[in-house]
Amino acid sequence: METEAKALKVFVVAYDGEDKDYREKFAKMFGEANVLTANYKETDLKDGEAFIADFRKSILSQTDVCFVLIGENTWKRKLVDWEICAAMRDDADVKRKGIIALILPTREDYQKGHFIRYTIPPRLYDNYPNGYVKIYNWKEDAGFFQRIAEKAVSRKDMLVPNLNRPLYSSNKSQAVKKWVK
Repeated sequence: METEAKALKVFVVAYDGEDKDYREKFAKMFGEANVLTANYKETDLKDGEAFIADFRKSILSQTDVCFVLIGENTWKRKLVDWEICAAMRDDADVKRKGIIALILPTREDYQKGHFIRYTIPPRLYDNYPNGYVKIYNWKEDAGFFQRIAEKAVSRKDMLVPNLNRPLYSSNKSQAVKKWVK
């Protein structure tokens, strides 16, 4: 008798302003019942550690993997940084999550065979060389999303993420074109 595979639960990290349409497309392709969302207001974003503790308990405790949608300005958002950090942390109550990043078609490096290092969220880049984070180009392919999600879940406990970078204390200016080491 074959057992049916458990449907993975996903949280999608995205910049609400610019990447919202892609988050909605992702949810439709992956299965809206399997994609959790959170709505935080700027007033909720005063204390990074308090946000992370609440977010891990209320949202991430129900998920297996996080997809990070990377548009042109995604790296500038403190909420994006905090959600990524929260997904990488590990404790007795909430285990770390698999992380996958998707370069969106709105970026100049989409399907170029490489990504522009200083224009993706820095915390993702810190964890790309060690293999904890995998970065792919966006595809309109639900099967692809499912396969890479399963791989991320299977490797999340084999690798230890680099969490040395301090949390963003504020959003970066829209005028800033890239982050610096």
